[in-house]
Amino acid sequence: MAEGCDSKCGICLSFVFTEPKLLDCYHTFCLPCLQKLDINDNKISCPLCTTSMSLPVEGVSGLKPYPYKLEYVKVSNEVMDACDLCDDQNIAVSKCLDCKTNLCSKCRDYHGKLKTSKNHVIQPLKIIESEKLDQTEATVKTKCKDHCKELTLFCRPCNTLLCIDCSEEFHPCHKVENLSVLLQTKKEMLLVRIASFKSRISFLQNTAEMVELKENNYDKYCLVLKQDVKVHATNLKDIICRTVDKLANRNLDIIDDIKKKDMIELDKYKKQIYSEKMSLSGLIMTTENFINQSSDKNFLEEFPVIGKRLDSILCKSVNIFPSMHDLGHEWDAVSEAVIEKIFGKVTASEKEKELKPIYPHLPVPELCLVPSHKAEKVAEFVVNNVLDIVPADKNNAWILTPNLSCMYSSEGKKGNSYEVHPEIKRFVRMSASRILLCLGNNVVIKKKKIIIFATKFSLMDCIVAYLEMIS
Repeated sequence: MAEGCDSKCGICLSFVFTEPKLLDCYHTFCLPCLQKLDINDNKISCPLCTTSMSLPVEGVSGLKPYPYKLEYVKVSNEVMDACDLCDDQNIAVSKCLDCKTNLCSKCRDYHGKLKTSKNHVIQPLKIIESEKLDQTEATVKTKCKDHCKELTLFCRPCNTLLCIDCSEEFHPCHKVENLSVLLQTKKEMLLVRIASFKSRISFLQNTAEMVELKENNYDKYCLVLKQDVKVHATNLKDIICRTVDKLANRNLDIIDDIKKKDMIELDKYKKQIYSEKMSLSGLIMTTENFINQSSDKNFLEEFPVIGKRLDSILCKSVNIFPSMHDLGHEWDAVSEAVIEKIFGKVTASEKEKELKPIYPHLPVPELCLVPSHKAEKVAEFVVNNVLDIVPADKNNAWILTPNLSCMYSSEGKKGNSYEVHPEIKRFVRMSASRILLCLGNNVVIKKKKIIIFATKFSLMDCIVAYLEMIS
C-alpha cells in the first residue's frame, strides 16, 4: 500500500478488491460495485471524479482489468474471514498470533498501538493475490520486429521506439533520445506529481480533522442550544401556569362578589313577596269572617271601609323583580402563532464564508507531451507502386515510385518529377523544400539539375544531403 494514501475501493471502501477494474480516469473499483451503478446511454460515471465514459459491448464486465499487482485481491464469491474485533464485518488481512484474532487493516493498526498488545506478533493472512505474471511490463524488454534488437531509443518527431539500426536506417535526421534516460525523466515527472498528490492528501487529512473538530463543536453548541430551549419552555410553562391560575382565581372572586350582591337583592325581593302574601292572606281571612260573622247593622256600617281597603289593595301593582347581573366570560382565541410569538423561535443566519482551503503548491515540471494531430480527409487519388511519401509545401507531397520521384498536389495533379536510381526505396523530409534520397550506404544528391553520387559515406556519419525542388 502506498504511503500516504488508502488503496481501497472508492465504493465499498474495502481494502480487498474483488475483480478490480481500471476506468479511463485511472480510478479502480471492484467489479460487483461497478455493476450496482446507474448506466445511462451505455455510459458510466466515476463515483470519485464524476468522469463520464462509454462502456464496451460487454458492459461493466468488459472494462479493462487492473493490470498491476495489488496488495490484496479477492475472487468474486470467494469466502473471506471477517475481522473479529470490529462490528463492520471488514475483511481480515492479518492475524494476531498471541490473541488468535483475525484483524482488518484498521484494527491491525490500532491493535499494534495498544500498550497491552503492541509487542504481539501480527502475521499477514495469505489472501488470494492478483494473477502472477511471469513477466511484467516493467521487466519485459521489447525487441524490434525488423532487426530483433532491443528497443533502446525513442524518436521524438515520430513518437516511436527504435533500435539502433532503425535509428540509423530510417530516422537518421530525427531527434533521437536514449530510452532509459527518457523513461527515467518521465517517471521522475510522475513521481513529482505523486509527491504533490501525497501533500494534498496530507492537507485534506488536516482539513478533514479541522472539519471534524468544527463538527464536534457545532454538535456541542446545538446540544447547549437545545437545552436552553427546553429550559425556556419549562420556565414559560411555569409562568403561564401561575398566571393562568392567578387570573382564574381573580375571575372566580369576581363571580362570587357579583353573585353575593345579586343574592342579597333576591332575598329582599323574596321577603317582599312573602310579606305581600301574608298581607293578602290576612285580608282574606278578615273579610271572610266579616262577611260570615258580622251583624247586619255592623256589616252595613263597616262595608264602605272594608270595601275601600280591599279596592286600594287591588289597585296596588306587584313589586318589580330586582335587576340581576348577566355574567359571562370573554377571551381571545389562543392560536399557535400567538403562543409562538410569546415563546419565541430559533433563528439561523449564515456566517461569513471562511477562507477557501488552498492546496500547498509544489513546483511541477511540464510533461512535454508530443502533440497529437488528427488528420482530415481533403482529397483522394490513386498512385500505383508507391514506395514512400513525404510532405512538401502548399498541400503538396513528394511520392516515390520505382525510378521516379514526383510532386503531387492534394487534387492528384503532377508537378515537378525527377528520375531516381532504381534501388532507391526511401527518402526523408529535411524541410518543406528539401528531401534526402537514400541508396544503401550512398547518398544521392540532386541540386539544380546536377546529379552527384557520393560514395563511401554511411548514414551513421550524419551526412546531410538535400534535393532542392525547382519551381
